[in-house]
Amino acid sequence: AEAELPPGRTVWHLDGTDAEERNNNVRLEIQLPVSIETAANTSLFVRVLSPKFFEELRTKQQLGYIVQMSSAEHEGFISIVCTVQTEYPPDYVRGRIDEFFEEGVRWLEESLDEAEFARQRAGLAANLKQKPKNVVEAFNRQWGEIGRQRYDFGRRRRKREAIEAADLAAFRAFVRTSIA
Repeated sequence: AEAELPPGRTVWHLDGTDAEERNNNVRLEIQLPVSIETAANTSLFVRVLSPKFFEELRTKQQLGYIVQMSSAEHEGFISIVCTVQTEYPPDYVRGRIDEFFEEGVRWLEESLDEAEFARQRAGLAANLKQKPKNVVEAFNRQWGEIGRQRYDFGRRRRKREAIEAADLAAFRAFVRTSIA
């Protein structure tokens, strides 16, 4: 099941069942409306910033062993999901994630150049163009559409085409209006 969050920020704090457990999990989820353009831009955003997210929060700040940024398509929305499993206090980690987003958006605006954007765009499009490696992978691609009750079996191809057609100025505009 999926839950659409209300606009703005929603913070849930859940205490664990083991009082001696030192680990915390911080999950930031940004929900965006479903469209091919949003799916393409969200995938590009994650492709470009996910390695930087890991490098900054895992490698440099050493906030936790599990540090990842991903995207997910649901029936009613598309999400950017950031997860950090850590021994640090959740509020501190959330602040580090927020700071990363501020710096990451600024980097996208000021430093991401056309050549790097084109390289990332081409790599993502190539991944989406790959044929299924086996029948299970083929089944899972189709089942995702069935599970979402969209039955849009050409969606992957159209998403790839939207990514191939993406340009840096429009991508930056998407980030400014949808994520920043």
